[in-house]
Amino acid sequence: MAWCEDAEPRSSIERPDEVTFTGHASGGVLTLVRSSTRIAGSSVSIQTAPGEAAESVAQRLIAAILDAQAKSDRYGLLDAMTRSSGSSSNEPLVRAIGARMRLQGLYKVGWHVIAGTETGLGIPRPPTSVSGFYDVAHDQVVLRWVNPPGGYDSVAVLYEGDGYKEPGETNSYTFHNMAARLVHQSYHRDGLIGLGVVGYRGEVPSNLGAIHLTPTSQQEMNGVPFSSGIMPNWTAWSTSADANAASFEQGVKPGGLEQAIQVYRGKPGDGFFYQIIKTHGGEVQAGIWRQFLGLRPGHAYRVSARLNTLEMDRYLSEWSFSLHAAHNGPSGADLSVDQLSGRKALANGAMGQEAGRIVAYEPGRTTQGAWAMSSTATGELGAPSSDIVLPPAVTTLTVWVRHSGKDSSGVAIDWVKLEDLGPVAAEKPEGSQT
Repeated sequence: MAWCEDAEPRSSIERPDEVTFTGHASGGVLTLVRSSTRIAGSSVSIQTAPGEAAESVAQRLIAAILDAQAKSDRYGLLDAMTRSSGSSSNEPLVRAIGARMRLQGLYKVGWHVIAGTETGLGIPRPPTSVSGFYDVAHDQVVLRWVNPPGGYDSVAVLYEGDGYKEPGETNSYTFHNMAARLVHQSYHRDGLIGLGVVGYRGEVPSNLGAIHLTPTSQQEMNGVPFSSGIMPNWTAWSTSADANAASFEQGVKPGGLEQAIQVYRGKPGDGFFYQIIKTHGGEVQAGIWRQFLGLRPGHAYRVSARLNTLEMDRYLSEWSFSLHAAHNGPSGADLSVDQLSGRKALANGAMGQEAGRIVAYEPGRTTQGAWAMSSTATGELGAPSSDIVLPPAVTTLTVWVRHSGKDSSGVAIDWVKLEDLGPVAAEKPEGSQT
């Protein structure tokens, strides 16, 4: 692989142009995505067979790329994979040699990652909880994330598509001299800076974890397909040990690639995909969660998200769907399933179904199939603000959704944003004097 190791962003860099699968397929959908931190430019998918050899998968995936290019390429994106500008050679730049795929033409638009439900072939799990903030005092952006168990052999830290090589255990990166990009918001008309992380095991990339920043906020605006049905940056949870008690699916909005490109406008909900959560047992509670890392103690934070109860208006049994947020403890340890389900107290002492709750839906109170914005700015049902103030030594905040209902038809989330509202003056002890 070839990487850029400069600490500062550059307009063009050399990127890795090979993927070498290993072992055998688990059986599932394998999606090769050409993406930047702002958009999933194009993708090609194949269905693998359980036990299928890596060589077979590589050959079939290359054939699928060439077939897609031959049939239709409305945006000219797949075409860049298969030909070289000004080259006299008829040899395609995209080809398979055994289990190795050469993808040289792929990088004229973005970076390649692997999504879908295929979990074999040496494909690593994606990073989660990618978070970033702008440190005004030092004019730098600090990016943090969580690596999966077992880590990576190497990590690519992405800045608007450029990449910087780091060791596999790396879980933070600092970008310097960012004032011109962030404060003046001159890089893109939407004022967002896209940062991301891709992990590698050997020459096999993970999916992309990305975050999009302004000087005081971070939000998820990337339109990349999911891995194993889970939205990038998030982790699934369930109160049941039965893997079939809950299911997590990638929803697809109307509009195809054209809709995905709208992510450039930087509006909530412009993303192409959305997370669907279903529960299949009467007692199970399940959902997804993500952390925001590297936050500032003493600052107030505002959480916003978009939820949709989809077709649950037709559902006759009891069900619930709720959005929650709360700060972690000083250690930053993950919230347990018991905490996410309300069975155990959060770090702030709150416990029960209402702990950390921002909004809740149930029979008779739904979004009626529309996307509804919820925020700690007003609190649940218009209550006073429930913005979250981090205690001393606490730098992590968790956002999660919780769903229950026997054989539910599904609920959804498609976007989240965290805003830093600034420091909050500590209350003086009763009886103290100015």
